[in-house]
Amino acid sequence: MPRAIERASTFADDTVKAAALQTTQRLYEFMDPHVSKTRGLVRVAELNDMELQNICVFGDADNDTCMVADAGVGVAMANGSAATRAAADFVTVSNDEDGIAIFVEEHLL
Repeated sequence: MPRAIERASTFADDTVKAAALQTTQRLYEFMDPHVSKTRGLVRVAELNDMELQNICVFGDADNDTCMVADAGVGVAMANGSAATRAAADFVTVSNDEDGIAIFVEEHLL
């Protein structure tokens, strides 16, 4: 991972703007700053004739914050970033403790 991060830092120039972050031990994400997870949710909602307020999402990293804030129900993992937890309607237990499954069982089923 350190080599990937070091190499990724060489990709920046004045014409290419991108955000990049390590989200897990083995995952490094590149994101165009004009694209967000909320924008993706809006498109999915449009394609399925749904309203954003009828979508429940789960997030843990800073790149999930806008999606968690903008969805009808935003759920953050207890081990998630402070920003994502602050934006959430609910905070469930960590990924390592089956937080999504627990939330679904308690609130959606």
